[in-house]
Amino acid sequence: MCEQLLLPLVAGWPEPQRRPPPSDRARHHPRSLAPRELDDGGCFDYSATPAIFLGRTGFGPLRIAWDTNVLIDWRDFGHLLSDDEPPTLPDLDPGHEADVVALGTVMTLWMTRDIRIYPLRRQLRDFGRGRGKPQPRQLVEERARQLDEIASALWCVGLSGEFKSPSPGAREWAIPSMKPSADRTLVEEAVMRGCHVFLTRDRKILQRRPDLALVGIVAMRPTDLLDALSHSGETEQPLGADGMICDNHKWMHLEAATREAEIAV
Repeated sequence: MCEQLLLPLVAGWPEPQRRPPPSDRARHHPRSLAPRELDDGGCFDYSATPAIFLGRTGFGPLRIAWDTNVLIDWRDFGHLLSDDEPPTLPDLDPGHEADVVALGTVMTLWMTRDIRIYPLRRQLRDFGRGRGKPQPRQLVEERARQLDEIASALWCVGLSGEFKSPSPGAREWAIPSMKPSADRTLVEEAVMRGCHVFLTRDRKILQRRPDLALVGIVAMRPTDLLDALSHSGETEQPLGADGMICDNHKWMHLEAATREAEIAV
């Protein structure tokens, strides 16, 4: 892993903002802002991709939270997306198939760039229909193992600090336009983790894009994320804005978060 890099600013570093301004402009959680030091290679220039970073500037990692439907897609199809050949997927509707293929392309970029995927605590209990009812033990254990592997992808490259407890002030980052639900809990946790993107195929969440943007997070399908990265030329750049690549030891953990890996064990 690379040494920490100090990022100078000509005018010096601004004082941290203590509380979000009460306006209808996008607010950015402090964790989602560019760091003073880079702790891995392969960073992004936030100003180069405004569709993702929503007006942030500076250099840093791209932080993404996967909705549970994307987590399931990776579990079911992730082992097919790591091959050099186009994946052969089971019968999926065209939109779903395009999102799965786009997820695979984004994960190819993840191999060399500082893209951090965050497991969300609420996903340990997010099993769709039948919420509140006991779930089969095997399914619960499978989800816990998958989230552990995703967390380990950060731990193994020295990013354990990413799991510090969120600072107080959750009410400032609440999304009252969303009804109390598992979806709202997941998105609000992603905001507090400093995520820039909430990756989802859930239409109800995608319809809330304007509301989510006000708290500095963008809801995107995998195809949307790939389009935004392609538009800014990021998919053609294996090196980050710092001219480096990230520590790719993390791959073995995301590979282990697929169902095929569990069957092999």
